[in-house]
Amino acid sequence: MTTVNVKTRQSRQSRTDLFAGGGVDGAIHAAAGRSELQAECRQYNGCAVGDAVITSGCKIKHIKSIHLTLYVFIFELSEIIHTVGPQVYGSVTDEKRDNLIACYRTSLDIAIENGMKSVVGAISEKQLLNNLISQAFCCISTGVYGYPNEDAAKTVTQFLTEFLEKDDKLERIVLVTFLDIDNQYYNNYFSKYAASKTD
Repeated sequence: MTTVNVKTRQSRQSRTDLFAGGGVDGAIHAAAGRSELQAECRQYNGCAVGDAVITSGCKIKHIKSIHLTLYVFIFELSEIIHTVGPQVYGSVTDEKRDNLIACYRTSLDIAIENGMKSVVGAISEKQLLNNLISQAFCCISTGVYGYPNEDAAKTVTQFLTEFLEKDDKLERIVLVTFLDIDNQYYNNYFSKYAASKTD
C-alpha cells in the first residue's frame, strides 16, 4: 500500500493498540514515520475489533519509491483510516465475518464523515501505476490474522456492493490486493455480482 499512487485516504489493518505491526501495517508506519504516526494513534487509546479511527498521513507526502525496480510510484496521502480486523484460527464464524464487515463499514462511515467521495474494483498494485484514487483498502485480516482469502473476498464483495446500492455518497472504492490470488478472488466475485444484475 505504500507504493500505490493514492491521493487523500487509505485504510489499513491495525492492532487493537494501534501500534505498528508487520505486513501492510508495518509498511504504512514506516512510510508515515513510526514515531509520528504512533503519537497520533495514542490519542485514541486503542481501537476495538471492527472499529476504525482516522489520523493524518504524517510523513506520507510526495514520497517516491521504487517497486520491483521497474515502476516509480507517487504516494501522496492526507489521512489514514485505521481499522482492527478479526483474527481467525480455524473456521470462520459468523461473529468473525460480522467483525470483518464492520471494519469496512466503520472505515467507510469515517470516510463519508470526512467528506471523501469515492465503483468498486479489485486491482493489483501494478494496475494502479497511473491512477489517482480517493480511497484504498488493503485486504483486511487476510495476512497474519489468518482470515481465509476467498471467504474475505466473498464477504467484502457482498458487503460493498450492497453498501454502494444503498449509499450514493461514495463514487469510488478501490481494493488494493498484494497477492494475485486475492485479485482473482475479488474479480471472480465482482464478476458474479455483475452477472447476477444482468439476469
